[in-house]
Amino acid sequence: MSKKDDSYFIEKVKTGNSDSYKYLVEKHKNMIFTIVLRIVKNREEAEEIAQDAFIKAFQSINSFKGQSKFSTWLYKIAYNLSVSHTRKKKYEIINLDENLLSDNIIFETYNEFSKIEETERNKILNDALNLLNSEDALIISLYYIEAYSVQEIEEITSLTKSNIKIKLYRARKQLFSILSDSKELIFAE
Repeated sequence: MSKKDDSYFIEKVKTGNSDSYKYLVEKHKNMIFTIVLRIVKNREEAEEIAQDAFIKAFQSINSFKGQSKFSTWLYKIAYNLSVSHTRKKKYEIINLDENLLSDNIIFETYNEFSKIEETERNKILNDALNLLNSEDALIISLYYIEAYSVQEIEEITSLTKSNIKIKLYRARKQLFSILSDSKELIFAE
């Protein structure tokens, strides 16, 4: 069953076999949860919104035409629900100063960061991503961690390519700034 692609299961669901939707949920649930959590920053709310995204996708499955990947279509639903939720809640976003970092500081931070064990490095990186605003954290995660192209991110977020590139540039700088500021705490001994 797992050797078949999403389109096989989508067609089964469209023809009335709702049990086939379980495969799609299982395959995409972790990424949906990651996207939603990056935006709403609350585990319980993220679980609820992720479930809502799957319900909405199921109810709208007949409108999926296959012009993009199913995952892109599904992630866009989750993204839009998350953004709508945060607008309603009016979360306060921490605005980090845009510090221009010298190449030397970036190189030094990268070298120190690469010396840390992978599990600790992932924790530090996740903590740093949580300090970015939710949209920037999501774009960084999609581009660098999930390896989505700028075009796929454009489809998910409805942002323009140039806006995504600008956000990637600024978010990278902010991330390096956060990691650079925290390296004194990490490496102090």
